[in-house]
Amino acid sequence: MEQTSVFFTSVERYRDVEFGREWNRSLYNPENGSNTGNSGFVNGALEVGRGSQFAVYSSGGLLKSSGRSAYNFRSGFRTHIKGVYLEPSLVYNKGDIGGSTNLFLKKQLDLGYELKSNKLGLYAKNEQSEFENLLMEKLPISYGLRELGGTFTRTRNRHALNIGALQRVNQNVDGFALKDAVSVQNITTELSSRNKKGNVIKLGASYRNMELLDTLFKTLYRDEKHIAGRMEYQFSKLLKAFNGNLFYQSISGREQQRQFSYFEVPAGQGYYVWVDFNSNGIKEVNEFQETPFKDQAKYVRLLVPTGNYISAQGTEFNGNIFYLPQYFQTKKWGKIQNRITWNYTGKSTAGEWLNRLLPFVESTKNTWILSNNTFIRKFIGI
Repeated sequence: MEQTSVFFTSVERYRDVEFGREWNRSLYNPENGSNTGNSGFVNGALEVGRGSQFAVYSSGGLLKSSGRSAYNFRSGFRTHIKGVYLEPSLVYNKGDIGGSTNLFLKKQLDLGYELKSNKLGLYAKNEQSEFENLLMEKLPISYGLRELGGTFTRTRNRHALNIGALQRVNQNVDGFALKDAVSVQNITTELSSRNKKGNVIKLGASYRNMELLDTLFKTLYRDEKHIAGRMEYQFSKLLKAFNGNLFYQSISGREQQRQFSYFEVPAGQGYYVWVDFNSNGIKEVNEFQETPFKDQAKYVRLLVPTGNYISAQGTEFNGNIFYLPQYFQTKKWGKIQNRITWNYTGKSTAGEWLNRLLPFVESTKNTWILSNNTFIRKFIGI
């Protein structure tokens, strides 16, 4: 049994009724000793099983205070026999909070198989958190989701492979009821390998498809598809002279189009002057020029986002290489230490895939390069 004041409030986004955790005292709590209308809650749990092969578990809680009440219930079953495991579970919470009612229900089923270095897992989940007012109408903070997924892992010596996939449907409130809003399919794969010298390489790729089901969302956004790839390489004693690491990552997506606009400010506070080259009296974007004369500097340039989006590829490539030929040959530090470090990030709209994936090998003057940032540092120490 525990006692806590009604002025304790959850420090997290309210998802379901909380019992015995994540509670904090309000800054506006009256002084201790005043009549705060204390509340209390009780928790209990029971688990019966036989080692790791079989178990049944249940837990529950009850909270009571003046004008408020809530309770929760959790139950499940799990078994693990000859590499096969099965675990269905149920979570049910309900509470009355200041004129609204919250009902949280989560049902999940986990199924898998383990054999030596291989592991296969499947799961299905259905979750809903509904907030209703006195008229039994769903409030905007309600949500729901349905999810199916699976993973496969294979580990052997110094090598590992992971593959995952999921299908998920999110629900939002529409017309005081929960309706399907977004459907997402996601596939990921990761591969890692280490050789006897300690060199490690990791490769990863993912594909994500998002389909909008809500009619309101479709008027504001559109369906998206993303492809991402990643490579990490850590090496030592490479060619008996190098050690360091390399990292490369590229992801496709959408980039919001932006355009430059010029705004007039008091003379001397800007950087640009307007020159009407075609004498039509219309201020056009290509007619603003930088000026060194403060009395003419009456305009500033601002980057204004638009409501349009274009397909783009974001790329990151960085590395750190240490050149130590004498150390790897004699196990002693030489007189000269040579290190180079670099980092590149950029976005491209190139039509050819090679240019999209390797934009840093092309000239920055190409119009399909949206942005780029390059940093290179060279260090030589004695």
